Amino acid sequence: MLPAESREAIEWRARQLNLQSGELARQRRFAEAIPVAREALGLSEQLHGKVHPNIAADLFTLASLYRAQGDLFNAEPLIQRAIGIDRQLYGERHPEVGADLMVLGQLQQDRSDRAAAERTYRESIAMLGAPGASAKYQLQLAQAHYLLGMLLRNERRPAEANTEFAAAVPVLEREAPAMAVEALLIMAEFERTNGRQARAQALLDRANQLRSR
Repeated sequence: MLPAESREAIEWRARQLNLQSGELARQRRFAEAIPVAREALGLSEQLHGKVHPNIAADLFTLASLYRAQGDLFNAEPLIQRAIGIDRQLYGERHPEVGADLMVLGQLQQDRSDRAAAERTYRESIAMLGAPGASAKYQLQLAQAHYLLGMLLRNERRPAEANTEFAAAVPVLEREAPAMAVEALLIMAEFERTNGRQARAQALLDRANQLRSR
């Protein structure tokens, strides 16, 4: 076990590195951010071992940097490892794992594996929306519905996509208005093309109200 003084020094250094990698990422200097994030991960492992929420968080951070560069080869193992940690910590079907799976689904979609992404999004939704799931996961559940809706729309399955957007919008209107507007516009177009002009106009009105806030 590390002495208290050493732990404090390592914790401070890890925090500084995470701040630094975040700032580099905001500047889109991903190649510079990656080694900084890797060092932060190494320090977290010194402090916490291999299975800890902080390790999973650092893995997702590092994966996001690789993904931002289009390096899905290096991003995916990090995401899979983080998911494995959260499964150990919380249980196989915990909503926290469902939130993780949403990230995996996005990566699968990035590499054009749409069938895998659809399965992963649906599994994510099942976990995030399970009976008894905490209300704190409502936004992530809405985001998963939205992402699945966009995938289905791109697959030319508009009726199924519309169902997912309808599930997402009530929460997105409060928590992520820009996403809600996009979903409402897509839903309005679906209703218009199916001859339901009144429904389409009502959805457009909701989108315009959000835009004017």
